[in-house]
Amino acid sequence: MTSDWTFERIVTLLEYPHKTKDVVAAIDALTDEERTTLDRAVKKQLPQLRRRSPAAQFRVNLVVLLACLEATPAQLISAFTQFTMGLLPGEPVGYQRLKDRVAARDRDWAAAFVAGVMKKNAIAGGAADMLAPLVIAHELPLPSNPAYLEDWLIHCSAPHPGIRWVEQFTLLTEVRNGLRYHERTTDEQIRDGARALRAAGELDDSLASQLIQVCERGDNRNSQSGALTWLEHLGLNHQLWEQRSRVIAALSAASPKAAGVFLDHCLRPELTDAELTDIAVAVLPRPEKALKLRVLAALQRVTEPDADLLSTVQATSTAKDSTLAAPARALLKAWETTPGATSPQGLWREPNGPGSSRLPEAMPLDEHELRARYLTVSDGETPESIEALLADLIATGHAHGREAAVDALDSTPDEIAWFTGDLDDLLHVALGAKLDYADRRRLVKAGSRTALALRRVQEVIDGLGTLPCLLATPTHRPLHVSWDGLAERVGRYRAAGIAARPVDVTAALARMDRATTPADLSPFDLPIEGTTHTLPDVIAAWRDQPTPPGRLVGEDPESATLEGGETPLLALLDLPHGSRNSDLSPAFEATACPGMPFSATKALRLLADQPGWQVLDALAPALAAASRFEPLLALAVVAIGGNLAKARHENYASLLVDAWDQGRLTPDDLVAAWRNPQLQWFTVRPQRLAEVLDVVAEAGGLALVWPLLNAVAEDLLARRRPPASLRAVLDVLDAHRQEVPEEQDLPEAVTRAMEGRR
Repeated sequence: MTSDWTFERIVTLLEYPHKTKDVVAAIDALTDEERTTLDRAVKKQLPQLRRRSPAAQFRVNLVVLLACLEATPAQLISAFTQFTMGLLPGEPVGYQRLKDRVAARDRDWAAAFVAGVMKKNAIAGGAADMLAPLVIAHELPLPSNPAYLEDWLIHCSAPHPGIRWVEQFTLLTEVRNGLRYHERTTDEQIRDGARALRAAGELDDSLASQLIQVCERGDNRNSQSGALTWLEHLGLNHQLWEQRSRVIAALSAASPKAAGVFLDHCLRPELTDAELTDIAVAVLPRPEKALKLRVLAALQRVTEPDADLLSTVQATSTAKDSTLAAPARALLKAWETTPGATSPQGLWREPNGPGSSRLPEAMPLDEHELRARYLTVSDGETPESIEALLADLIATGHAHGREAAVDALDSTPDEIAWFTGDLDDLLHVALGAKLDYADRRRLVKAGSRTALALRRVQEVIDGLGTLPCLLATPTHRPLHVSWDGLAERVGRYRAAGIAARPVDVTAALARMDRATTPADLSPFDLPIEGTTHTLPDVIAAWRDQPTPPGRLVGEDPESATLEGGETPLLALLDLPHGSRNSDLSPAFEATACPGMPFSATKALRLLADQPGWQVLDALAPALAAASRFEPLLALAVVAIGGNLAKARHENYASLLVDAWDQGRLTPDDLVAAWRNPQLQWFTVRPQRLAEVLDVVAEAGGLALVWPLLNAVAEDLLARRRPPASLRAVLDVLDAHRQEVPEEQDLPEAVTRAMEGRR
């Protein structure tokens, strides 16, 4: 090699396809003089080299090159990026050379390098394997950077004497949520290491205090679980009894697993009544049923309860779960104390009725405002946001001309090119955007699978600069169009001499109240584009021909076909119907096909192999937007409720109570869904259903779910051998019975079952 190390020559060495092994080989081939020349050249041009390329391989190669030369700590650190430490282990030759060169430096260089790395979390979070030996070899201060400690736990936490392991581990326990057990360190490694540490006099029982502290301060579940595992494998779990005062005090903040382990070690006959009382006061208010039952059983030996214990057990005696309430009442009876009493909370009420607040009219926007609205909608489609965007497009085109609205869509930045939602796809189809082959294929597929949706968007794009407004834009929440609002919009169309668009008419009527259709339809006199039918003709047909409820015909949800559910207006106006509209997102279905049961059908099919919470998330837009909960939608609601995790109960309750208040869902809808034979297609767990219906009741929907709870209990009682889940249903009924008016009679079988529990 020549000694002329120009900038371009150095760049060539660092660029792809060269890897770190090539850099190491090139350096090893240099003479001492050539290496010195290269060292000077690299240091002189280091700022330009750092700016030359953001490519990860280039920067990794630069790090190894600097390590092979005589770089200062600051120079070496300056070459790292947030990705470097993650990539280096994948290049063993270069990574080993980096570690060897760093390890060969003197103490001052090492101290400066470690200190500099600790100031950059992106480097520190992957540097433990490289720095831990350096820290030990030079007896440097142990790092306390949380990112470094997390990496140390993963790569360097196997205990060994002579590496200041206990000191470093102690620093790790000081990091909130930083401790966990990592599978790279095996159980046997920890046990063997702990024995070696004890033999060397480096480990004693005091480390248990640090691990108990993790639970005391309420770290997350992973961290607390890690603390328990380390306690066990380090041979320190006996300290849970020795330090039981701290352990008992930590029960309130402990994770469910930690609380269970604490009880395993502390519920001993040697406990004093005062200690047992402290345990009960901490555990009985917790949600974990198994823990509470263990404590209630242990309390049987207490003969003189204090006031705190009495009030805690009294509260438990009013639990909805009879398996908890019964032992609590037995304790109170033994203590000659009256069980706790509950007073009505006023949960029984009538639905509030539809809201009367009118939504603001769409306003014309400038290009930047319209583009911002478009980006917001593209980032997360909801029925409301889609409708607002379509209305804003029309208002902008009407006020500023077609080109103003189209330009805002055409000038959206490339950052959203990854987005593939229905609205974005269909807007591009309707605009006739110039796209590459892959995008054209995707968008043509989108257009063919969402025929009515494409017609809706096409009407909007074609009407820019012409239409004064959209008839279907909601006037009230949720996605409701009032008769007054429709009449006002029809007047604007007549004044402009413009015909209504057929999909817009269909969407508008799907959002209107059929029961309040005016007798005089003359205020709505308006032609409809592409048909001889006028708007009053279509309104009359819609009024007189309700949409037949959708139903699934078949043996299971996967093979069943959907029949009904589509408005006769589609045929009347010669619009796409049937399977041509069956593959929309729930958000866009509420915009393009309101009132149709496609989302409910897809949700029921998803329940065959998806957890309830995922199906609820997929169906939520349809639940929030449906003008009525048709049979398939109500069936989906009940089926989801019987499969729903507790974390989503409040979301489920909010959707149902809102729909009930707005007159879109009735108690009879839910009972009919429970009695629907097709509910047998799904695994509906009565206990889970009762639990989520209890949350609905507590959220103000007791009158909505009371008939369903009774129907579930009655059907379970009618079985030859009622399942164990019956108790959960009866518990919920019993808990709310005093809230229910007397005229709401219980079924006879349910009444007998309730009386038998007294």
